[in-house]
Amino acid sequence: MRSIACRVRSRDVFLFAVALFLTPAVISQKSKSSEDLKDFYAVRLAVSDDGPSWFDYVLDVSPTENGVRVREVRIAPVHNECPSGITVKAVEREMAGKSVPALAGEAQLCGLSEQDVSSTIDSFRGNVLESIDDSARFVVVARCGSGERIFRFPFPEQVQFLEQLRRKAPAVARIWDLYFRVRERAFGKEEIFYNISSERDAELQRRGSTLVAELRSGKFDHGFDIPLSSILEGYQGVVPEGSRSHVDLLDTENLRVKDYVGPVYPQIARLARIEGEVELEIELDTKTGGVTTVRPVSGQPLLQQAAIVAAKQWQFEANHATPVHAILDFSLGCGAHK
Repeated sequence: MRSIACRVRSRDVFLFAVALFLTPAVISQKSKSSEDLKDFYAVRLAVSDDGPSWFDYVLDVSPTENGVRVREVRIAPVHNECPSGITVKAVEREMAGKSVPALAGEAQLCGLSEQDVSSTIDSFRGNVLESIDDSARFVVVARCGSGERIFRFPFPEQVQFLEQLRRKAPAVARIWDLYFRVRERAFGKEEIFYNISSERDAELQRRGSTLVAELRSGKFDHGFDIPLSSILEGYQGVVPEGSRSHVDLLDTENLRVKDYVGPVYPQIARLARIEGEVELEIELDTKTGGVTTVRPVSGQPLLQQAAIVAAKQWQFEANHATPVHAILDFSLGCGAHK
């Protein structure tokens, strides 16, 4: 047991010594003229074990005629049941009299090289964890003069000596923490996208919808693992907050159902992300309007049984023509409402 502990301790000491050896080169970097920094954006790639499973954010900082424009964009699935359905929310603020370098503060976006930052982080890395929940990694992309610098930061759980990194390599830590520092300066500490009213949520989505073309253009792709246009393939516009799987009976006026019982969306169908219409042929007792027989005409088999069980409980108006053809629309709520 002692020998194992000694080997682990020796390995840790070795890694920390390497970190200390590499760090001074980064700390000694001198920032270039602030005029070199034209604009920058930071991407936060978050994962969660409490649905939806992922969230992507873009914090864009660019100059305007009177100051600086700061935009934060949230891209995420509508909910866990429909990973193909995407929502885009955004908030924006114009900061008059400010400059991009001033907003970056002490983060030396044009003073450190990508290799400097990458080597320093690697020297502090630990073993890659099998599972990482409720965390985020960051990418900061800065335009310096006519060039571009891309700084990539791992999940904090992948850094063995994170606190030592912050103390020994503050220049690297400042870039790593840039997203939240700028976000707080622009929008304060209050939560923007969560615990808000449905009206506010719709407002943020409408603002986000105006940025979708820009997001798809490739402008921010260097901050992502795959093109944003691919991530946004499931975007269909504004989706009411809280949209979830639901079943609608179509053409209700002509069906003249007196007592309606809605189908329960099958759990297995939701997990398999199956949706669509189910058509039923329903035989009635014309005197009472009660249902005597229900037969499926079309639709996904996993949805048909739920539709049949519900339809057997319906009550129609007396003297209703028979048979009745009814269509139930099973939807996961992934896109804009019809």
